[in-house]
Amino acid sequence: MTHEFIDHQSHTIQKAVGRERSGIVVALDDLGHIFKQSDALIKEYRIDASSHDGPFGGIFGRDSVITADEKVASYELCPNGQLDQVIPPITALHRFVATKDFPSAGIQKGDLIHEYRTVEEGYPPEWFAPGGIGLNYDELDGSDRLIILDYKLIQHRPTLHSKLVESIELMVERGIRNAREYQGAGYVRASDEPDRLFPGITDKRWRDGYATTVSDDLSFPPHPIRPVEEQALRWSSLQYGADLIGRRNRRLASQARKTASYVQQQFFNNFVYRDAKGGFIADAVDAYNRKIHAITTDQILVLLHGYRGRTILDDPDLQYAVIQRSFDELFSQGGFKTVSENGPVHPKNKYQGPKSRWPHISAMAVQAIDAEIKRTKNPRTREVLLRKALQLGEAMLDPLVYFDSPVEGVQVTDEGEYTLEYDTTPRGKSLKYAKVQAWSGTGGEFVTQYLKSHGGPGFEPRLTDSESAVLPLDDPALNMVILPQNRFIPKLSN
Repeated sequence: MTHEFIDHQSHTIQKAVGRERSGIVVALDDLGHIFKQSDALIKEYRIDASSHDGPFGGIFGRDSVITADEKVASYELCPNGQLDQVIPPITALHRFVATKDFPSAGIQKGDLIHEYRTVEEGYPPEWFAPGGIGLNYDELDGSDRLIILDYKLIQHRPTLHSKLVESIELMVERGIRNAREYQGAGYVRASDEPDRLFPGITDKRWRDGYATTVSDDLSFPPHPIRPVEEQALRWSSLQYGADLIGRRNRRLASQARKTASYVQQQFFNNFVYRDAKGGFIADAVDAYNRKIHAITTDQILVLLHGYRGRTILDDPDLQYAVIQRSFDELFSQGGFKTVSENGPVHPKNKYQGPKSRWPHISAMAVQAIDAEIKRTKNPRTREVLLRKALQLGEAMLDPLVYFDSPVEGVQVTDEGEYTLEYDTTPRGKSLKYAKVQAWSGTGGEFVTQYLKSHGGPGFEPRLTDSESAVLPLDDPALNMVILPQNRFIPKLSN
């Protein structure tokens, strides 16, 4: 078996793994035109989720925060104006933090609105948002993500604190209230008031309701569902929020830390389990506190939402096991599958099923692995994790290069070809997902910087010529990332 030959000057790669392959070699520096397409969506006072000729051209709270967070991650690898690009629209995004309750829209005080469109842009259709207005139909995690992003931005630009602290306090209050006052306190979940037009997490949020993974008996699980990633987000955001508001409101900061500890204890009691393969965490817990054993990208993203060198798991062995099993179950052509087919999955051939690959999620998973590298003291473990991060990063870029565009989601056919991710609307029409999506481009930009800064490979796109053999998914070569034998592993902070 031959090796990969890495040119560290041009950051390109020529592959000859296991068999002869030929094709165009793409330099990482030549991918910039893809990322510029998503940069065009980052404007002075808003971040559009996708181009306006796509289905999601409005402002989406969660999407805006993730897009900006990926820019910050790129900045921390290679500062090049990314902060100046995202600070204005993220500062403006705080005007969408609710200052009072709107029960009919599922919005609580402190929520970050999920979707906003102007009249000119056109409101969502009636079936999508009853009443023709952008409702907070599935926004559970936006406020938590925004607090964490605010903390990062303030670390780089301390003068932002005075501008943002008031809305941060609202979001912290909401996080405490929402984690304690509902049935099953200690879980993070959304409210389901009787007069709510869209019942949020009880119907729409988790895997978008009808396109969800299911219970172990293959039935739809009883709601409310408690998703795993949101538990880690709340635990992390309450502590960072307490840091940010401590001088302004010591009482609330103390409550936030106590609530974070409470959420963590409930997490240990209800999400962590052991099976024949070792320790792991449930993808969700249903209304009867039963664990749902699907394996999705949510589990590895738990490791992204830490606090000062710790995670909600607080167990290095379990954290490593989450990464290892995620790779065993999810890694494939194009990056991570959104969900493993080896578990309760429904439906298998549709939106966010085992054939789906969402580039920005793989990019976030690279961030999660990198966070674990920085927490890990064992040099050998750091090296293994870095290889996995580089392997996933290279795979994530593949569909972006294939479409020459920052696509939101793709599906991989049985023949190994990419098609745009699609959904079926309640009216039976196929809805293709965006070809220019902000968070996919910024995720690709981060991954590119990560590959370059860690001496990893450049990128060769998957060949489409039928005469050129494509490595099968079970080929041993796909489980390897061959790096230079003398490659320097940088010392990482713990």
